[in-house]
Amino acid sequence: MCINGCASRQINEGKVVVPKQLFWIEPVRVQSEPKSQDEIALFMLDLFEAYEKCALNLRSVEKIIDAQERG
Repeated sequence: MCINGCASRQINEGKVVVPKQLFWIEPVRVQSEPKSQDEIALFMLDLFEAYEKCALNLRSVEKIIDAQERG
């Protein structure tokens, strides 16, 4: 028996092709021990930038999947 919820998505035509570059972002530099508040602030900016790139890539993947579903 199989029950599908209203939120389930099915892709009708085969495999969705997503560019590999959307699954990768530049690694965040991690220092073993920040020595100043400036280094902590720079790390936080790097971390936020990585988060934004990841979020952008996920939105791009979502658009690709939506376009594939619409046909």
